[in-house]
Amino acid sequence: MVLTPWCIFGDFNDLSLNDEKIGLHDHPNWLIQSFHEAIFDFNLHDLPMEGYKFTWAKRKGKFNVVEEKIDRALATFD
Repeated sequence: MVLTPWCIFGDFNDLSLNDEKIGLHDHPNWLIQSFHEAIFDFNLHDLPMEGYKFTWAKRKGKFNVVEEKIDRALATFD
């Protein structure tokens, strides 16, 4: 079976690890696990980013700021 190489990027609006969020409430573990499993099932790998890792923020400059890494690039090794 021949597999086509994939490279997808954009706002996935989800997290694959707990440390991809700063804020008052933790991201639900079942959502993190589901997204992580989808990445694994399609044999995708997170391409490294340079610079600040959080790509979305709410209430920036306030005591209750929320920051998340929701934008990413994923690709197969091929």
